[in-house]
Amino acid sequence: MAFIHAVAHLTASGLDRPLQGDLGGGGVWIQQIPRPRVRGRRRLRFARLDRLSQLSLTTAAAAMERAEGRGAPRPQDEALAGVALGTAFGAHLSNELFQAGLMKEGQDGASPALFPYTLPSTAAGELSLHLGLRGPIITLAQGPGSGMAALAAAADQVDRGGASWMVAGAADTLGETLLRAAGDRAAQMTEGAVFVVL
Repeated sequence: MAFIHAVAHLTASGLDRPLQGDLGGGGVWIQQIPRPRVRGRRRLRFARLDRLSQLSLTTAAAAMERAEGRGAPRPQDEALAGVALGTAFGAHLSNELFQAGLMKEGQDGASPALFPYTLPSTAAGELSLHLGLRGPIITLAQGPGSGMAALAAAADQVDRGGASWMVAGAADTLGETLLRAAGDRAAQMTEGAVFVVL
């Protein structure tokens, strides 16, 4: 049976700090995303990651560090450790930036560095690569309930024996197009991430 070993969250107030103050009427961005501590994995080029991957990686790495510190050892077989990511809006920000380049400069404005991040599943792939999670990789981009759906999918993997350790959570970014589309609801929106280790 799956149970939570550790939790970490990232808001505009910082890693594991509750969001404080007024949201300001137009969404709240995280001003500086802390660089995660990733041990013994491939070279991390944090600045090249898209914003969704940065939010996810920083928060998931913090949750994993806590879980290991609390005596929840990672499986020796990395194929038994997986990731499940829920995102309400997916890779909208990367798509917005990619499209802006195309609109401004035509095909010369198409960024090959940004293109892979136009898929919502890329952030989960980055977690797998940088955190050594070689088991199930799940991305759910189903609107506001995506984070809970990812948690349920991760718990199901553990319960069915598909994985013995899952990092599960939700992350979302903001962008001008998203805020315009949200209309009056934009005042209640903030970007952030939360991850647990099951």
